[in-house]
Amino acid sequence: MEENIESAADQLLQYIQDPDNFSPEGFVQQLELLAPEVIQGLFSTDNANRRPERAKELLPAACERGDLEAVVWLLVMGADPSVIAQKGSSLEIATVHGHAEIVDKLISWNEGALESRDTVIGCLRKACEGHHRELIKFWLGHLNNLYLYKEPWSNFVRNNSPLPGYALRVPKHCIQQLSDAVIQVMGETVQHILEAWVDSDEEEVDEERLCAHWNSKNLPLFDETWLQRPRYNTHLVHIDLSQNAFKTIPEMLLWGIPWLEYLDLSDNLITELPDVGQTEPDQSGLIYLKVTSNKLTYISNDVFMMPQLQMLSLARNKITFIGLIEQEGDVQPEWKCTSLQELNLSFNELTCLPERLSVASRLKRLEVSNNHLEEMTKPWHCPMEILDLSHNAISEIPDVHVYWRQSLRILNLSSNNLRRIPHTICQLTMLENLDLSNTGIRRLPDKDTWKTFSLAKLDLSANHLVVRKAKMRKITRYYGFGSPSFTQYWEYIEPVELSFPDYFDKKLKALNLSYNDLHDVPDSVCQMRHLQYLDIQGNPCITCLPDQMAALRDLVNLKFGSIQIKHPSELAKLFCQPTERNVEDKTHLVKQTLRKRFLQYEVCREMKIIMVGPSQTGKTELLCSLTGIEWPQSDLGVNVVSKASLNFDKKVVIKRIINTPRKDIQFTIWDLKGSDEYLVIHQAFLTPHTIYLLVWDMTKRDDESMEKLEPHVLNIKARAPLSPIIAVGTHIDRYKHNRQQIVTESIAAFSRKFQDTDFTFVEVDARPVSSEGIIDLKRMIYNHATTMTYMKGPHRYIMLGREVPRSFIHLKEQLSHAQENLPVQRQHAQDGVPVSPKPFLTEAELAAIIERMSGNFIETTKEVEQVVEYLQDCGTLIHIQDYTYKLTRLYFLDPVWLSNTLVKVVRLKNSDINEHQGIVTESQLRRLSVASGFGEHNFKEYLQLLARFEITLSTIKSCRESCSLNEPRKYIIPSALPYGRPWIETIGDNPYKHKLMRWYQMAYTPPGFWSRLVARLLVSIKQQDLNQFRIQLEHILPCVSQEGLFIRHDDGEIKIEPMQIFNDPSLRIILLSKDNLFSPLGFIVDHIEKLLKEWYPGLTKNRLDGRPRVIRYIPCPVCVQNFQNNTSDEEGHQQIPKTKDTTFLRWKS
Repeated sequence: MEENIESAADQLLQYIQDPDNFSPEGFVQQLELLAPEVIQGLFSTDNANRRPERAKELLPAACERGDLEAVVWLLVMGADPSVIAQKGSSLEIATVHGHAEIVDKLISWNEGALESRDTVIGCLRKACEGHHRELIKFWLGHLNNLYLYKEPWSNFVRNNSPLPGYALRVPKHCIQQLSDAVIQVMGETVQHILEAWVDSDEEEVDEERLCAHWNSKNLPLFDETWLQRPRYNTHLVHIDLSQNAFKTIPEMLLWGIPWLEYLDLSDNLITELPDVGQTEPDQSGLIYLKVTSNKLTYISNDVFMMPQLQMLSLARNKITFIGLIEQEGDVQPEWKCTSLQELNLSFNELTCLPERLSVASRLKRLEVSNNHLEEMTKPWHCPMEILDLSHNAISEIPDVHVYWRQSLRILNLSSNNLRRIPHTICQLTMLENLDLSNTGIRRLPDKDTWKTFSLAKLDLSANHLVVRKAKMRKITRYYGFGSPSFTQYWEYIEPVELSFPDYFDKKLKALNLSYNDLHDVPDSVCQMRHLQYLDIQGNPCITCLPDQMAALRDLVNLKFGSIQIKHPSELAKLFCQPTERNVEDKTHLVKQTLRKRFLQYEVCREMKIIMVGPSQTGKTELLCSLTGIEWPQSDLGVNVVSKASLNFDKKVVIKRIINTPRKDIQFTIWDLKGSDEYLVIHQAFLTPHTIYLLVWDMTKRDDESMEKLEPHVLNIKARAPLSPIIAVGTHIDRYKHNRQQIVTESIAAFSRKFQDTDFTFVEVDARPVSSEGIIDLKRMIYNHATTMTYMKGPHRYIMLGREVPRSFIHLKEQLSHAQENLPVQRQHAQDGVPVSPKPFLTEAELAAIIERMSGNFIETTKEVEQVVEYLQDCGTLIHIQDYTYKLTRLYFLDPVWLSNTLVKVVRLKNSDINEHQGIVTESQLRRLSVASGFGEHNFKEYLQLLARFEITLSTIKSCRESCSLNEPRKYIIPSALPYGRPWIETIGDNPYKHKLMRWYQMAYTPPGFWSRLVARLLVSIKQQDLNQFRIQLEHILPCVSQEGLFIRHDDGEIKIEPMQIFNDPSLRIILLSKDNLFSPLGFIVDHIEKLLKEWYPGLTKNRLDGRPRVIRYIPCPVCVQNFQNNTSDEEGHQQIPKTKDTTFLRWKS
């Protein structure tokens, strides 16, 4: 049996010590396989002497491994945790390896182990050896609880002698407090131990400045010998003795260390500060002295004799007087605290402040709250910034504005007996924070007497302020007690109002009117538009919130407390029903409700329709059939029809508009001319939140006709990717037979061409005499109009039927009157006569119109942006959000005039343009500015307008041109650039050894993309741009066209040209260099990304299948080399087939 027990012990011990195969589950299985008598022989205490030595090593081995489950199983089986193995006890082994959970389990299994001093100190030694901070603190705590010495350890502090100890090197950050146990295990004197908490000042670099952090060390007294260290002389400048147990401090600590600057004695038991004695007080170098939360009853004059003292805190004591008790004939010494800047005497028992405090000519902060002051000391000449006199019994305030008018920023007079607001407080012009809560105030001073122009926070809570409206009250009087006879009459109650200064509207940020006698919210409060915090709780008589509170735009925190609002009725449910909303959410709901009432929100039933398509597709006829207007007499670039209802009949109209049943929708329809010269400027008119009618001739199904449709589709996708598109097929009247088959084939061809775009199809006969299919088209328009949504914050809302302020609609009416003279202005512009008034508004002119409106509530920048967005959605004006060209301040009222103005530049004859570079001179553009109606004085805005839509782009002068002062500035017209791929032939062998490429795979190439990109890059080739790339402007040879850019310079070549990637139109950037000069690549990529973001945001969205519309590649040079012999398409664009051997690396923009 003994052999079996020894064999089992060996087997279990080997398994525990096996680093590769050990597992808790396997260990449990090993125990379960043992016979009961073997387990009893391994762990039974009855035959402990006969137990194998290997069995005693099982629990220590499991503790060393750190497996808690194995330790628990061994303890359950009967393993003794007190057994000492070869490496020590189980507690010591678990401690030295840092297994805190196992230590807790062993102690809970054998709590008697903590009663042994040797066991605890042994474990503490092991924790120190293993540098386990938490276990060191754990064993130190248990050691302190053993009370190793009956004699108070303060005797050892006083004698400054070491205890017989163990000389353990316990880290200082593990010692929370000093005790006899700590001193014993350290084996050192208190002086040596305290030195561990003295370190250098981290902020000082030039000289060594020492800081003694002796706070929270349970010190009962302070011994002067602790400071008798050579390294402390002239270097110990900071001593923190807070949170100890001092009752007294030595004189030399306060007066005898001239280099000491900072002394903190707070949270002790000090009853008095030592007098200066034979030392002169001006020898003290203290700058900061803190003696808060002690038991001081008085302060001697000596403390105020320190000439360098800047901060003195004596708060939370029991001080009743400062200085000597004045006897008749006594002469009080003059104070010398001329450097004092902060003085805190709060939470004491002072009844007055000594007048000698006036020597503190630099005092900035004085706190005397929670005392028994009945009057305030007279002010004196000093830069006082913060004054706290709260929770006293002060009834009168002297003229503080005489000395502190320009300096006092924060004044707290709460919980005093003022009864009124003193006049002197209203004269503090720099005051920012004023607290007058709980002072018995019944009324405010006249608003004209206030001069606190910087006041941002005002607290008037817990007073007796009254606000109520004028009203009639019914009075009933009985003739006698119990008599049924009575008389009734009405009594007029005078109104009572709080009148705040007018400048509070712009300055005040926080106002507290809680716990007063308010019956209504003061009218003057509703004018404080920059107010962010308003507290009206504790006024139960307030039952109505005025609509004028909607003017508090910046309000984010409105505290109601338990008051119940009954009017307006929309807010009654919010206050009656329990809600878990926070204060900010509740404030937002209140503001939103009041704003709708105050601004008189109305339902908007207006929307814009834009008709696009190639020429000769029947757009104008369709416009006449839809609206019933006559054929336009003049040939305009944009045909505009305003307030068209489209005459929906009862069969068409479905009650789907929110809050607008049986109401007609008013449409503004723009018919954009579809010729090539107008196509260049279409993007100036395309906006989101618009229904687009893509008109196409269904009789033309050939590839050429479909190609003509593509620029219009791509323009819409680039500028308004989320807007609905209705594909309207016209000229179906030409088919008398097989019409349905032809319509089906036409729609199928259309869908194949634009398979990545979502369309709604309808075929019509646009002739007014027929109007076949017009009813179906109107139904589609109506369905899209009633389902279109817009983003507001994180949510989407129905566009039609949304509520807008009445002032928005009023402004729209004002601008509509200004548009009545637009036909005359267009004729003047055609004749070259300066237009007056202009068909556009500047930012200042629009602001003037808004200001002249009656009942105007459009004031902030955000509100102006909202009304402009509304007017643009309705088709009233065109606004271009572009800060680069400073066009955000221009608002165009007439799309026809804007179209004619832009197209005149595109229509320039070839004789007026450099046919090789598409260049026009400044003088030519000046003539066009006058002819279009901009006029000579608005030429700068005219150039900015052309540049924004990239009709023209400014070029730079060459070096030869720069030398000539008479040489006019030139501009590029991107649409006039030559067609074809640019190329300069290389003579001789290719000298370039290094090559770098980037590819852009795009879902489509939008109209004007190449011409705009090439023109941008050509314009941006300035000397300041290329110098950083070590490219000299004089040696650049550019070649440009509408399909690419080629630049040759001294070090290499730059090519930007089209290509095909997986049958998608794409762009390729190639840089060739002799000396690895590839830094221009970032310059080019930045321009491409900026062009996509500004002009073609639709390309930044994903396709219908979730794939991105633009994929950026870093091509593998080896793979590209393999495709150099591939065939090209008909236009010469290189084709990259999709093969498994092709390797690309995508990168994100």
